[in-house]
Amino acid sequence: MKEPYRLFDLTGKVVLVTGGNRGIGLTLSVGMAEAGAKIAIASRGRESGEAAVERIGRAGGEAVWFPADLADPPAMPDLVRRTVERFGRIDVLINNVAARIDKPAEEHTAEDWEHILRVNVISAALLAQSAAMEMKKRGGGKILYISSNLSQRAIDRRSSYGATKGALEALARHQALEWARYGVNVNVLAPGSTETEELRGRMRADRARYAVLKQMIPLGRPAIPEDMLGTAVFLCSDASGYVTGQTFFVDGGWTIASLPSSVLFERAKEENQE
Repeated sequence: MKEPYRLFDLTGKVVLVTGGNRGIGLTLSVGMAEAGAKIAIASRGRESGEAAVERIGRAGGEAVWFPADLADPPAMPDLVRRTVERFGRIDVLINNVAARIDKPAEEHTAEDWEHILRVNVISAALLAQSAAMEMKKRGGGKILYISSNLSQRAIDRRSSYGATKGALEALARHQALEWARYGVNVNVLAPGSTETEELRGRMRADRARYAVLKQMIPLGRPAIPEDMLGTAVFLCSDASGYVTGQTFFVDGGWTIASLPSSVLFERAKEENQE
């Protein structure tokens, strides 16, 4: 039996992170490297991807960046192949990339749905399939989907995003059941509103809308990306060896709040108009 603190050690593990070049994905890439893992970052942004690799290297870790477009599902198996060619194996897949369409539900077009399903569900599913079959050869591994608490809570203009995140959570349960015999654990981390650069920009642009966040979150603040790291390391390490098919909401208690989000948003607007 490993000593308890060593259960979270990722030394020697190879982790593939989609969208590991910014936001939550970057924090997970750096954090997994600090826990001892070798990191493959897959993203569209070359400059930010190479900057992430350099940051990990300066801290004594090892990382590589692969160009990837998650809107191209048939290309997903190639990411696993390139990771194995570079590091000899893949132990962990973090499916982090997501598209979001901010439109009223009645304005979504067929093209909108096709795009968000390709990125958020189909590419993630195909990447997980390829990773799981590679993990099977080595007796197991970990797959972690990054979902959202909007799979459970509803707010305006996020219908397609919430729907795809709910789909990921269902997908993870089915994959966990089927791949347990291979030693592959499949779980989901579902953040709430998290202060990435993107969210901070939206908050500045619509202060009335985001003034409500503190009212919605029992712990009294939006998350920061680092709030996701402890749960992610747990789910990607030996510490979670007997955990599979589960969704972990890391949202400051937002999913247990008693008032629906629409009520709170309306309240915030009224308060800001007074």
